[in-house]
Amino acid sequence: MNRNKTPTESQTRQLKLQPFYRSSTYGKTKVVPQLQLCGNWLEQAGFYPQSYVNVIVKEGILIIQTKPHTTTIPYYDSRF
Repeated sequence: MNRNKTPTESQTRQLKLQPFYRSSTYGKTKVVPQLQLCGNWLEQAGFYPQSYVNVIVKEGILIIQTKPHTTTIPYYDSRF
């Protein structure tokens, strides 16, 4: 992957859905898909910790957008 791309350029990431084991009130466990996103590339694309996002769901497609007027300033964690 070319790390010199600007955030306006499209990039494709291949991720694997993981199993998530959800317990029901009746004691049965159901396996559902889980998708976890993390990395510097999210911040480079305008997604910051503590920000809200909208997830648009279509058949076979997820679109994740920052929520207008709710993006916070870049997150700073004093522990690091």
